[in-house]
Amino acid sequence: MVEEIQRLLLTHNCVIVPGLGAFIGNYKPANIQLQEHKIYPPSKNIAFNKVLQTNDGLLINAIAHAKNLSFQEAETSINEFVRQCKSSLQQNRSFLFKDIGKLVLDDENNVQFIPFHSKNYNADSFGLPEMQIIPIKRLAESEQEIKATYQHKLHPEKLNSEKILGKRNRSVFYWLAASVMLVAILCSTWIINKNKIKPNQSESSMLAVFDTPTTELPMATQATNQTIATPEMPVEIPTTQKPLKTSEENIAKSYVVIGTFFDQNLSLELKAEVEKAGYVVKIYKDEQNGLFRTTIQVEEANVDSVLGKIKSDINKRAWIYCVSCNLN
Repeated sequence: MVEEIQRLLLTHNCVIVPGLGAFIGNYKPANIQLQEHKIYPPSKNIAFNKVLQTNDGLLINAIAHAKNLSFQEAETSINEFVRQCKSSLQQNRSFLFKDIGKLVLDDENNVQFIPFHSKNYNADSFGLPEMQIIPIKRLAESEQEIKATYQHKLHPEKLNSEKILGKRNRSVFYWLAASVMLVAILCSTWIINKNKIKPNQSESSMLAVFDTPTTELPMATQATNQTIATPEMPVEIPTTQKPLKTSEENIAKSYVVIGTFFDQNLSLELKAEVEKAGYVVKIYKDEQNGLFRTTIQVEEANVDSVLGKIKSDINKRAWIYCVSCNLN
């Protein structure tokens, strides 16, 4: 009788045992049990409902066909099986259905069902065994890094804005220090150029240092030129000097790549997000392979320290695209 119930559960989701109850199979998808290190194929969860006892003819017809019995004989056989099952519940407090489950009588004489998982009653999963999986051991930091990289690849347009905002004060401090250094360099350059000026230079030659060259000679010199111009009286011609270069021209530029995309829109979104943190971002297209490189413009003198900060704040895989170059 139990073997016939097992066969019916393979092809039916409900098998009623008249006078006892019904075994119901519910679909269960494939699942991963990390504690057991196993992957289980789709199956059926077997439950028992003692309320469904009305004879639907399914089990009787199956018994009659399997044992070559008449309908009345099959019904008598099922009634005898139900009587034995109830008697075992009263005497032993349990009754076992092989590879299906066990009926147990609790302290309040209520029938409880404990399902077994030794057999898969999902016919579509026939021949699919349990798969053993071996977990990959990683350090906690590496696992967090992999998860962050995975999320970044899924949503490259969304950077961790909270992390950037949290470290914005450090970025402002670095830029302030760089500005102070730049002012000090410019002042030193101006002092050096001033010391190179000859003490006996006229005021007209001094004006050239401040980008205001003059072509007119002093009135005294002009008057002398109008009277006599002799070798004994040389005329001092105002000297002109090249204007000082601005800080933008004096500082060599380097470029650090923080992202490479085939889609220009993704590169533009990354540029807009990083510019909010105070960086100077430029995009260049690699004509050879059609890639759009999103880069951060930094000063050559600070490229090592800024590269470490970029790796910490934005992308740990950032790399230097070029040093002392002009990509404008």
